[in-house]
Amino acid sequence: MDFLTPEQLQTLRAPLIREESSEVLERLNTLFAHDWSLELDVFDVEHPTVRARLRIQHITRDGLGQAESLKEAEKRALLSAARVLGMGTGEATAQASTAPAEPAKPKAHQHIDELMEKCNQVGLGLEAAKLSMQYKGYGETLEDSRKLYVALRELLKKNGHHA
Repeated sequence: MDFLTPEQLQTLRAPLIREESSEVLERLNTLFAHDWSLELDVFDVEHPTVRARLRIQHITRDGLGQAESLKEAEKRALLSAARVLGMGTGEATAQASTAPAEPAKPKAHQHIDELMEKCNQVGLGLEAAKLSMQYKGYGETLEDSRKLYVALRELLKKNGHHA
């Protein structure tokens, strides 16, 4: 995130102490004041599934949450989106001067993000989110990431869109 100072980036990446949605909201307010937004979409009520979409300036990050209740699914989705944003991913003793401007995302994850965005644009966001949840995000292994990538391409092709 090129618009953050090294100190702000360090604050963003500092470990989450309570692992609660209120802590995420407090940190977002501290770092970005009113220059951020949160959008929650309920995908499934019977098996509570929620997507949280965090927007900060030109950056958008999504997270998914499933739980026994919608409220808990919302909390998990927000925590997931915050982690994708980079919140809580650093070490407590990390030096701001050694932190890179943006965490390097593996190419496989970048390609999956592109396909997820394409699915969202053509109205297949729910199906894509379900696939992502099936693979627990990007997948736990490189092979899982490949399988998710193939599944997203097949979803687009099956619905008449080019991947």
